[in-house]
Amino acid sequence: MKSVNLLIKPASSLCQMDCRYCFYKDVANHRKEYEVKMMQRETVDVLIEKACSFAGENGFITFGFQGGEPTLAGIEFFEYFCQKVINTKLSSQKIQYLIQTNALKLHQQWCDLFIRYKFLVGVSLDGYKENHDSLRTIDNHASFSLVMKSINLLKKNKIDFNILTVLTNQLAKHPQKLYHLYKKQNFEYVQFIPCLNDLNYLNQYALDSHLFSNFYKKLFKLWMKDYYSHKYIHITLFEDILALLQKQPPMTCGFIGQCQPNFIIEANGSVYPCDFYALDEYQLGNIKELDFKEMSKNKLFSDFSRIENSIPSLCEKCKFSQICHGGCKRMRSVYIQENYCGYQDLLEDLLPEFYKLLYNH
Repeated sequence: MKSVNLLIKPASSLCQMDCRYCFYKDVANHRKEYEVKMMQRETVDVLIEKACSFAGENGFITFGFQGGEPTLAGIEFFEYFCQKVINTKLSSQKIQYLIQTNALKLHQQWCDLFIRYKFLVGVSLDGYKENHDSLRTIDNHASFSLVMKSINLLKKNKIDFNILTVLTNQLAKHPQKLYHLYKKQNFEYVQFIPCLNDLNYLNQYALDSHLFSNFYKKLFKLWMKDYYSHKYIHITLFEDILALLQKQPPMTCGFIGQCQPNFIIEANGSVYPCDFYALDEYQLGNIKELDFKEMSKNKLFSDFSRIENSIPSLCEKCKFSQICHGGCKRMRSVYIQENYCGYQDLLEDLLPEFYKLLYNH
């Protein structure tokens, strides 16, 4: 069975918010020719037809939507997209829909669409109110209450959702406050994405490797207490480590140093191998001109995905190298600073506890 993972930018980098650390706006601004446009139906048609053809019999296709803010494309866009998939896919093919949203303006019609097509919804929430509102604003106004209102609507409609939180230096200093809020809200699935430096200059919010390690060490102690009581939050990093120790694939792309085969599709049909590298030099082609099979054979695609890509010398000497293989190359700026690796420090501390956990359960 072939799995095809597509991350679609229906509204490109367009967003109502002005997040202090937005990496994709920075990426988009580095392209020579860049104009924010909505994805047209002609592009949707070609994309879906070529995706279904590439997946073949019994294929599994994940259509993920991200931005910018994908809901700006409108409900009609998503209704058209999903109906086109129904009318195009082979009967043996399985389809999964994901959407990552700022959740500013979700309403019942959105919930009805998510239910109808079984969307898994990712909600961007940066922890407690003070932190969230200092980083994620709309016209210089706070957004926390709007996001929480949308979260409560998702809960009311029993829609599967997870929380995606950007881990900045300031948030990493308060793991207890963050964890207790998420526990109080009964959030089941949480992923922390380290805040990165921009491509050409330092970002004051970018996560320091020492803070990364200290945050997760403190968070782990809180998580472990709840794990043994079977009332724990599913935290992606911890579950990825557990998966690796049991020789299972992790959920997070790049977690073992190798990029998963993904196609990032911009609103104009341009295709890239990674969300972090949606740049001119990594463009695989345009879906209106090439199919996914042709682009997957592009040397750029194979070179980008190689596990041996630029492994730092610090990793070569590390006793945990067979676990992470250097990790995601874009995330290394978070893990490694000079001769210190925050991830190595974290594994040194946590692995004995993880082994105990596996032994006892």
